[in-house]
Amino acid sequence: MLLTMDRSRPITLANAAHTGRPTVWLLVIFIYALLLPREVRLSAGDLVFFADRLVAIAALPLIISAFANRALRITLCDTLLGLGSLFIFVSMSYHYGITSGLERGGALALDTAMAYFIGRYSVRNMAEFRTVMILIVFGLLIAGGSMALESIRGAPIVKPIFAGIFGPLPYYDAGLEITGQTLQSEYRLGLLRSSGPFSHPILGGLILCSILPIYLIGGIRKWPRIAGTIAALLSFFSLSSAALIGLFLGFVMIFYDWLQSRTMLLSWKTAIIFTSVIMLLLQVLTQSGVFSFIVRYLTLSAATGNYRMLIYEFGFATALNNPIFGIGFAGYDRPAWMVNATVDSHWLLLALRHGFPTALLFFALAIVSINMVAKAAGRSRGQDALFYKSIAILLFLLTFLGFTVAYFGGANSWYLAFTGAAVSLALSDTAQRRAQLPNVVRPSHSGVTSTHSPAGALPLPKDRPPEHVRSYTA
Repeated sequence: MLLTMDRSRPITLANAAHTGRPTVWLLVIFIYALLLPREVRLSAGDLVFFADRLVAIAALPLIISAFANRALRITLCDTLLGLGSLFIFVSMSYHYGITSGLERGGALALDTAMAYFIGRYSVRNMAEFRTVMILIVFGLLIAGGSMALESIRGAPIVKPIFAGIFGPLPYYDAGLEITGQTLQSEYRLGLLRSSGPFSHPILGGLILCSILPIYLIGGIRKWPRIAGTIAALLSFFSLSSAALIGLFLGFVMIFYDWLQSRTMLLSWKTAIIFTSVIMLLLQVLTQSGVFSFIVRYLTLSAATGNYRMLIYEFGFATALNNPIFGIGFAGYDRPAWMVNATVDSHWLLLALRHGFPTALLFFALAIVSINMVAKAAGRSRGQDALFYKSIAILLFLLTFLGFTVAYFGGANSWYLAFTGAAVSLALSDTAQRRAQLPNVVRPSHSGVTSTHSPAGALPLPKDRPPEHVRSYTA
């Protein structure tokens, strides 16, 4: 069967992974591991090894070797990620001591860092990124299809099957295993809010809706494009406001990009200015401000929106009182009638659990990575530009929706794996374009002239033509 990834380069499914380095398989395997239910796990005492964690541990020597051999070079994004992961461990050690902190925070730091670096290591150019998306479309479609089937049937299917094999998933309180988890069923619009293989319906909807721009405009063609788009639309069966907002924003941003490419009157800068003005008006003209407006009214349940505002109010106050190391796994200060200590925000949860430095480091990573990909899109034309834009939209959606969803159960690893891959992709674009320019001779401090190569990239061999540059960039 013939797959075509862009207008000029068709490949077959059998040799899809051979369009680039074999390392693309690492990211493919990691993503398939993320798509497995969390019930699939191995336990060793108090340690739990989920499928994606096992892949991350196995990949650790490869990542270390890549940096040691300078196949990967440390960049600003890598530094932000590394410092954020270190702060996770430090904050847990601060609250629970080194030994317990290693148990509680070590796994979190490992999952966080390795997801990002697997993405950084696996993908170095556009063809490889598209190859990954083609190879994972089967898993995404199966995951989305299982959500649709569960929702229409009105009962969970996937998790009970795997719970019967591996045992029910434990419930964790303060980072420690307490008891078996009970599946809770919730209905909206006459349908079950299904989760399929994901940890929660919201997370399933979030992951699936985020892939829409890549399959719709990213240059993946024929049946993989159709299958990926269907998988994204199946996020509807999460019956989650986050998924529906993600789909809506994805379509709006894709349509706006199409529109601005056909008129000189519109641009992304214009869109940013217009959006900023609208947000300013909402802040001034509404009683509770723009943030409250978004949280209250962009939900399927008014009660959920109101309760979420209380979470932000009391959670943020607690974070301000514990700004450096947060409160660990303890519950935030709140009225007694707010029994549930859930925090419906990835960014607030980072600040609460690990302190503001951790939250700010990871948010800075998100902004810098989106900016890198957006700049690559601005330097490109045609289908290449659309692919960069699709990645930028994906990262924006995951970053924005992180204000309304707490990422757990593999969702954060999904986010960071794509962030790492996007960073490497943007770096490879920079290296390729510099290689296509005449060599810029710069004097060094030793008096020996040298050509300049971008941070994060290997030195560009002089005897290599520009088209081979991507194999040597990070």
